[in-house]
Amino acid sequence: MLASQIVEELLHLIIKLDQHFVAKNPKTSTASTAPSGSPPVSITVGWIAENLVAQWLRQQGWHVLCHRWHCRWGELDLVVLSEAIAPSPVLAFVEVKARSYRNWDENGLLAITTRKQQKLWQAAQLFLLDHPAWVDCACRFDVALVTYKRSPQITRQQTTLSTAQLEIDFNPKTIKLGQAVAIGGDRFILHQYLTAAFEYEPI
Repeated sequence: MLASQIVEELLHLIIKLDQHFVAKNPKTSTASTAPSGSPPVSITVGWIAENLVAQWLRQQGWHVLCHRWHCRWGELDLVVLSEAIAPSPVLAFVEVKARSYRNWDENGLLAITTRKQQKLWQAAQLFLLDHPAWVDCACRFDVALVTYKRSPQITRQQTTLSTAQLEIDFNPKTIKLGQAVAIGGDRFILHQYLTAAFEYEPI
């Protein structure tokens, strides 16, 4: 799907929402659709998993445009661009799920519900509205599944890796699908990367 089609769907949605809101609240102005700035970095399991996936994507030739892009409809974990895929550049919105070893929801795959897909679609629409330079790209929604196993010496309250330490742990490591990487004493595995995992069709 082309990014321009996603933006067009968003504009129709905004018009409908504004008309509905004004009808119910004639004395109140509508809220801005501009995305908010990113919050301060918090080094968590999710953050490490996202950086793991970002590093792997860079190794595949992708350019990481944004990490944890926020808007009123939620967050895009990673937004990446590849100019090597014919016939035109591809923009991928990547949802990263991190789960502990022997989890119950297929390494996070079951968390990608229809409602979650809808929120990601809406967030992608706002991203493209805010970044018109990418409107002519083909777009897709990818899902990365990461599993981790904590070191017995590290408790849940002891995830205190600094950004500098994270960079030391990642570089110059080569990330490979299915192979464990030791980061801060824990072991992380990029278990699966699903390209074009879903295509949400707005109602």
